[in-house]
Amino acid sequence: MVEFSKITITNRILRYAPILLLFISVLNEFDFNYLELKYFSFNFPFILIFYWSLKKSESLGYGFIFIAGLINDVTEWVVEQALLHHKSILEVFPNHKTSINISAQDLTKRDLPVQVVSLLTELDIDPSTLVIELTESATVSDSLDANIVLNDFKKMGVKIAIDDYGTGYSSLAYLSQLRFNEIKIDKQFVMELEQSKRDQTICKTTIEMAKSLGAFVVAEGVENENIANILQQYGCEIAQGYHFGKPMPFSDYMQWLQRYKQTG
Repeated sequence: MVEFSKITITNRILRYAPILLLFISVLNEFDFNYLELKYFSFNFPFILIFYWSLKKSESLGYGFIFIAGLINDVTEWVVEQALLHHKSILEVFPNHKTSINISAQDLTKRDLPVQVVSLLTELDIDPSTLVIELTESATVSDSLDANIVLNDFKKMGVKIAIDDYGTGYSSLAYLSQLRFNEIKIDKQFVMELEQSKRDQTICKTTIEMAKSLGAFVVAEGVENENIANILQQYGCEIAQGYHFGKPMPFSDYMQWLQRYKQTG
């Protein structure tokens, strides 16, 4: 015979109430997503997830974070910060382009292009200097939403890049329908380019395919000058990797650009 005391029932209610409220807030059934005070603004799902992770950390996986829409919140912040930095760079380097990575989850947010165009207009930034990067697998996660969001970006003049090409499962026919402006060859096909005949064939074929579709090609994971020269011989226009520079804070990047301008 199982007995439930008032204390046990109360404890269970207190334990699972936050996660219930989390789902309700995510579904936007109540207008309490943000609690604005005089000096602070709290995101309600963030508060609940933080509480739950402390209370019962083993029960909260990454799935709940996605459900709570935190990916979208992070994306909004990243886009805003990236465009603010981009504006500062354009004042010194007018031809500079900035790329922003978005996730498959972001492609379900149909108002994302509206947010981006509002920021571009507010900061007086040419949309053609912005590149939206999404992984190859993200493009096939929800083809309908992806096409709607990507078409909105293209109408604005924003460039679209397929990141980590070769690691997803999309067909060439499907990718051609997206009419992307840039294709980025994943580093796993680049880092061993000097020795691997297979990788050489993949890179050559990808570059030829991208050019036939009118897209630029970027090779990721370029670690030395020899690999950069091989890619250049194949017709690759742009390369990125530790051979050119490692990830760095914005202030260091500005100094790097100044040095590049002086020597280049």
